[in-house]
Amino acid sequence: MRIKVQTILDLVPVLGGFQTEVEVPSGASVREAVEVLVRLRGEELEKKLIDPASGQPYRHFRWVLNGRDLAPYQGLDTTLKEGDTLLIIPPASGG
Repeated sequence: MRIKVQTILDLVPVLGGFQTEVEVPSGASVREAVEVLVRLRGEELEKKLIDPASGQPYRHFRWVLNGRDLAPYQGLDTTLKEGDTLLIIPPASGG
């Protein structure tokens, strides 16, 4: 099934643009979609998204599915559906 993945800030060039579409297995979770993205986009995306100690996405990213923050739901284990839009928000700071 196809989903849209969007991002902002320093992930845009790594993802290949603000938005991309990716093919994931039917019934895939957000975590599995991240694994697919890393396989497609390579080491540069992996370094930005994946904690090498745990092999899991860094906790400081914000994950939004179809306009809703995933934190109150099943987080990265939330099941995706055809046509979903996943927004990956990297940490930002400034002043």
